[in-house]
Amino acid sequence: MSYLTQLKTFVEVYRSGNITRAAARLHMSQPAVTSHIQAMENIVGKELFIRKARGVEPTAIADDLALQVASHIDTLEQKVASIRSRASTDHGTLHLGRPCGVSQSGGRSGTR
Repeated sequence: MSYLTQLKTFVEVYRSGNITRAAARLHMSQPAVTSHIQAMENIVGKELFIRKARGVEPTAIADDLALQVASHIDTLEQKVASIRSRASTDHGTLHLGRPCGVSQSGGRSGTR
C-alpha cells in the first residue's frame, strides 16, 4: 500500500472528524480506513487521533501533518481529475461538408 493512499485517507478523516463518514466519502469500509490510520500512526510513530464517542479528535501531530500534506493531496486529486476529464473527451477535427463534385441538391455538378 502506498503512503499516498494512506495520506489521502488521513486527510479525509482529519477533515470529517469521523472515521465512518470518511469511509463513506472515500467509498471504503470503516475497518479499511481504521487500518490506514493505524498504518500512518506507525509511520509517524505517534497517535494521530484521539477516539471519542462521536468521532475522532486530531492530535497536535495530526494538525501538523494535515497542514503539511492536505494541499498537496488536493492538488494531486485535481490533476488526476483533469487528466480523466481530458481522456474521456474526443479530440480532433471534424469536417462537415459535401464531397467535391456533388451539388447541393445531391446530384453531380456539371451533369444533367
